[in-house]
Amino acid sequence: MTEAEPEEALVEYLVRATHQARPEVSDTQAYKMLGNGWTVDVIAHILHYAPGITTEPLEVLSMYDGMSCGHLALDKLGAHISHYYATEIDKYAIKTTQTNFPDTIQLGDAFQVRDDGWKLLEGV
Repeated sequence: MTEAEPEEALVEYLVRATHQARPEVSDTQAYKMLGNGWTVDVIAHILHYAPGITTEPLEVLSMYDGMSCGHLALDKLGAHISHYYATEIDKYAIKTTQTNFPDTIQLGDAFQVRDDGWKLLEGV
């Protein structure tokens, strides 16, 4: 057994645990991203107290989206997401999100909102 094998096994376990498709990223990058997957159940637990969370269509803005754990939590609750906007700069996290949730609208770097000329994309 090599040193990489336990890490690869953990990555594959976490992919299955979060029910996400495995994008074509290195095990190291997947391992970094999937650490956030542990928070999905916590997020779902907190959000289930929100009024209308499963009865009304949601328009979501996920700041520092990562691999879209917020989307995973909302899906777990059975929420209907009409639009999901995300700010994220990590190219591997974006690739993972777009593999699993291709309708996600990527807004780029969250710090851009401080720029004088920043505005939402046309049609958003």
